Amino acid sequence: MTITRYTRAFFKAVAMTLRGEKPPAIPYPAVQQWAATTLTLIDRIVGQADASGLTQPNRQRLTLTIDKREIDIDKALQIVRQHAASEYPYLLKHANQYSLMTIQATNLNDQYLVQRLVELEGMPQEVTALLSQLSAHLQALPSESDAGT
Repeated sequence: MTITRYTRAFFKAVAMTLRGEKPPAIPYPAVQQWAATTLTLIDRIVGQADASGLTQPNRQRLTLTIDKREIDIDKALQIVRQHAASEYPYLLKHANQYSLMTIQATNLNDQYLVQRLVELEGMPQEVTALLSQLSAHLQALPSESDAGT
């Protein structure tokens, strides 16, 4: 099944090349790069947390209250990761007039969540520093004019 799919894609690419066609441009490359950097920062946070003794079971026990709901650190990081890894790429791939607005709104929630993590007491200093870096990064979402099309 997979070989068939790759073979079909290969021959489609050859046909497009012979006709002088180019594949469609990647929509919003600045936002895509921003989302990829978000994933890198989250991976660094998790790695530093593990190195600092704040392992996954410990992250799952350390909670904070957001909008009257308890959420653990691990789940909070997974939420931000899910948005950057899956939801934003999906919205960009199927871009319409509301895609960037949806990303901006979701990102505001992520900013609030990460800022609350920065303020959480009992976090290793190195992890807090990386969370602050992630918070600043989330605040630097490329605008529509920067995002490109």
